[in-house]
Amino acid sequence: MKLLNTPMRSSNNTSIFGVTFLTLGILAAFFVFGWFSVWSVLALVVLVCVVLFWGDHLWLGALLVPLSVPVGFVATLLVGRSYEYDITGVEIVLLLLSTAAMYALLWRRVQEGGHSRTEILLAAYIVLAVASLFWVQDFAKYLVAVRVAIYHFLAFFCARLFLHSPKTREWMMRTIPIVVIVISVQLLSELAHLGTIRRILMERSFIFTPVGAMAFVTATIVLLLPLVVVQYYRTTNWSRWIYFSAGVLGILAVLGSIGKAALLVMLTSLGYLFYRLNKGRMFFKRVAFAGVVLMVLAGGGSFTPSLLVERFANIAGDVSSKFRVEEARTAFGVYNEHPVFGVGAGNLKYHFQRLLNGYSGESNILPLQVAAEFGTVGLVLLGALILAMRDLVHRLDHRVTGRENRLMLIGFQASLVAAILHGFLEVTFIGLAYGVLFWLLVGMMDGWRVPSPRVGEG
Repeated sequence: MKLLNTPMRSSNNTSIFGVTFLTLGILAAFFVFGWFSVWSVLALVVLVCVVLFWGDHLWLGALLVPLSVPVGFVATLLVGRSYEYDITGVEIVLLLLSTAAMYALLWRRVQEGGHSRTEILLAAYIVLAVASLFWVQDFAKYLVAVRVAIYHFLAFFCARLFLHSPKTREWMMRTIPIVVIVISVQLLSELAHLGTIRRILMERSFIFTPVGAMAFVTATIVLLLPLVVVQYYRTTNWSRWIYFSAGVLGILAVLGSIGKAALLVMLTSLGYLFYRLNKGRMFFKRVAFAGVVLMVLAGGGSFTPSLLVERFANIAGDVSSKFRVEEARTAFGVYNEHPVFGVGAGNLKYHFQRLLNGYSGESNILPLQVAAEFGTVGLVLLGALILAMRDLVHRLDHRVTGRENRLMLIGFQASLVAAILHGFLEVTFIGLAYGVLFWLLVGMMDGWRVPSPRVGEG
């Protein structure tokens, strides 16, 4: 996809019809949802003017997507007469950016460079999720799941459209350490209020930040940490200490959570990264040492290496692990009863409540979650998506040249390792913020246009 500097072709009948149809559709949506007012129409006019006069700079809006993640919920919207919609900052940014993108495409302020296999498969997955309306049993849970899935697709779509050039990718990489610093500080603040590590272990299910539950927060940090590390090595000026600080705070937050899955995934993804980076070990040693020292000091002596050993030593026999086994068996049983199309988006939770004494969680194993909710069709789409991302990484690995570009790609590969592994250990992808950041990164990489193998710059 490529930004165009040529003026709009306002005389094009197709563009005029498309813009008119889109505008009428938005106004109709305002009316249906009860949002039609002078202010909503004025906001739409302002958005259209932004596209008209600053269409070449819409990529700046894409930078606001990750930066809005730590904001969390910002307002409660009344949909119709009774339904309340708690909307987050990242949802508002994605809605505005996606609407602007549609106008920009219709007015040819940006040009789409064809549809990738990843984009088509992700769109097919969203269609399947929406279509499951016809066989779900709990409509409210369906709405929540579909809402999250659509925002994930919008993140991918906007990233692929606006973050395809070296300049835009570079700016996006600079925002990631800021996000890690902010969400790590948010989590560490909550942990500090609890005081001791033992109390954190007892109350970890009730720890929330604006990003969400602690498991989602640590998963998000772990997803972004490899990109923080590569940014440290891609930078030679004073700003690398910002990336170093982000690494320290991120590792400190994950250590403080004492989450087995987050710790295991962090060690695995960073281990892969250091395998690819000859000098990465020194960065890890410095950051890990600083993180552990700070954790010991902050924990008042309650945080010790033996505590980590204790957490992993009883992993097979603790209550949490035993329940996860039962949870997996139940999810597999639901899949066996609905093998083709599953029980529908968000409705595994409905069956868990029915079969697991009111348990209202999700499956901690992504393939089982997909199998239960979307059946064999969903599993095939999931497998095809993973293969498409593998092929994307393979293509970029053989074509991207230049030290800084190679480092960026290696960081993305390590983040992909973290995401896939975490998907088999914890419920992460159903999280709005986590999925938005993951698909934003995938979209940015998917939109990376490079020449033939080993020719020119990526």
